[in-house]
Amino acid sequence: DEMPFAQAPTALKDELADLKYKPAIAVGVAFRPSSMLTLSGDFRQQLGDGLALEPKSHLGAGAELRLLPILPLRGGFAVVTGGTLLSWGAGLELGVLNISAAAASRGGDVLGMVGISFGGRPR
Repeated sequence: DEMPFAQAPTALKDELADLKYKPAIAVGVAFRPSSMLTLSGDFRQQLGDGLALEPKSHLGAGAELRLLPILPLRGGFAVVTGGTLLSWGAGLELGVLNISAAAASRGGDVLGMVGISFGGRPR
């Protein structure tokens, strides 16, 4: 039943007051051994408890391969709190127009996205 927040039990009010974004440590690195290949790695660790919007810890590695300068192919793998994450994607870079598509799989769930951007600096 709906009721005003002021009438909610004190324990519930306290729990809601503790739901805040907590600080996190994040470190990333990228290395480009050739014009066709970029390698990357990242680490994130959430400090404390709070809103669970992402895994508490994440250790990942990725690569981008450009067999053609306008067609980046991407893949990645990460160990995250509660399992693993596998991602893959591709892009098409036509001057200032960039079109990208990607997908990720974690725990049997697959998520996808498509992005279009304009105005980037041409390669």
